[in-house]
Amino acid sequence: MAPRSWTAPRPPGAVVDARLREHAYAHFACHAVTDAHRSSPGRLVLHGPAEERPTVRDRSRLRLPEARPA
Repeated sequence: MAPRSWTAPRPPGAVVDARLREHAYAHFACHAVTDAHRSSPGRLVLHGPAEERPTVRDRSRLRLPEARPA
């Protein structure tokens, strides 16, 4: 599948999740929020409401059979 790029309008988190299942690699060019004491609530700062932004825990629960380390 050919690479995809989004700049604007930015897709909501559900669209990003769906696209992650279609590709082996993903690169996020965005900001992130981290917690030095707990990694699971860390999140990517994507477009949309804060409660819809994916956390490390959310990403770890996705089943991505095509995913490969980059």
